[in-house]
Amino acid sequence: MEHRQLLLDLQTSFDDLELRQLCASLQVPYEELPGYGRGEKVQSLIAGLEEQGRLDQLGEAVVAVRPHLARYYQRDDLNWLDEIASTMAVSIGELPTLKWASSAAAQDSSSADEVDAREQLLGQMPTMRWKDDGEGSGEGQAPTGPNPFLTETIVKEPEMFFGRAEELGSLLAGVKRRQSWVITGLKGIGKSTLLYQFARHISSPADEKLLSAYIDLSDPALDSPAAVHNAALKQWYGALIDAPAPEAADAADFARQIRTLHTAEFKVILCLEAPQKLLNPGKFGKAFLGQLGGMIQEGKLILAAAADPAAADSFNRDPAGAEFISLLKPLPLGLLDAAAAESLLVAPTASRGVLLSAQAAADGLRYCGRHPQFLQLMGCVLFDNITQGTYNRARCQRSFQLMAAVYWEELWQQLSPPQRQSLLSPISRNAPLVLARHYPALAELGLLVAEGQNFKRFSRGFDLWIGERSG
Repeated sequence: MEHRQLLLDLQTSFDDLELRQLCASLQVPYEELPGYGRGEKVQSLIAGLEEQGRLDQLGEAVVAVRPHLARYYQRDDLNWLDEIASTMAVSIGELPTLKWASSAAAQDSSSADEVDAREQLLGQMPTMRWKDDGEGSGEGQAPTGPNPFLTETIVKEPEMFFGRAEELGSLLAGVKRRQSWVITGLKGIGKSTLLYQFARHISSPADEKLLSAYIDLSDPALDSPAAVHNAALKQWYGALIDAPAPEAADAADFARQIRTLHTAEFKVILCLEAPQKLLNPGKFGKAFLGQLGGMIQEGKLILAAAADPAAADSFNRDPAGAEFISLLKPLPLGLLDAAAAESLLVAPTASRGVLLSAQAAADGLRYCGRHPQFLQLMGCVLFDNITQGTYNRARCQRSFQLMAAVYWEELWQQLSPPQRQSLLSPISRNAPLVLARHYPALAELGLLVAEGQNFKRFSRGFDLWIGERSG
């Protein structure tokens, strides 16, 4: 089995999610593969399976997912690759010009452009210097740690949290008035991250006695009122005393503890992740909602929650839920400001001793936009390519496009049919009113950005994805 062919195909034909699924099908834990970035993990996967005598299984798994690659695993067709591989060591990265055919006929034959692109890629010399103009490949910068970017989780590290000063200011100002909040927005915009950072890392003014508890209701251990009561008390009292926190015997005892803290002039804040779990009648239900709602109305409890459109709809469809959610003031979350977006892309890379050129940062920002989730994805791609010495603007954009597609699809599924139609149609100030009336709402969701009196899609990458969908 040809190592170089496997390396090429795994790097250029599989996005991040597909690579993880491929590893799972081979019973290889992706996260346990040695290496800082995706490229190193792919090399570790190939080396490990070869050591186990399972390299043929990897080739079969690749062909099963990408049947049109079967021709490259016939020994006679690999002679030219063997000759190249035997004379030079190269670093293979993302192939920007390779386009996979979708028809059965196209899958059975290679175009001249495709073969030329492969030969050109395999012929790159590893000593080429990385150019600051964003167009060259390079030697690779040695990082001082692993890739810092997070693609599928909330950001808990303070050093990875950028922007949102205005939103945090609103939350804190509301707390002073005992205002409860629900942070709203599409999946991936940073609602859960903002909620977590508000609960854990935001210092209160000296004259404000704030106690916060962060409760993630998706945690199986927090699936009952008693579990939530005691987890919250543990965090509140943990900020005050070194001794074990008191436990609530029942709902009435929990309310009494909150009243005690309120009497001592503390502002008691409960931050709830996945609040829609409260609507589960088998675990929480109306009584628990009523208890929380009553304490919010009395001003004894301040609640902050994060909810995407699906969660908000769940509350609005339930009478008790609708009454409860009406007590929370919405805080819509959109795109980051320009300075925060640039910092999110550049600062984590610099923290690992890796230099991201001004041109590479500008190109990345234009392509991924000021959306925090896509900034994390672009940062992940740039970090891997620069540290591996394979940086090239087109290559990075192709890698990003492969990784981002699944998340763009998730955003798409959260939109209403009229919103989708507005995005599919040309964005214009002269668009029909039936389409243009959705522009402000789409901008609030972070899918459009205002440009004077006009709007445009939030990033070049998203613009291209929409174009493919509408074409």
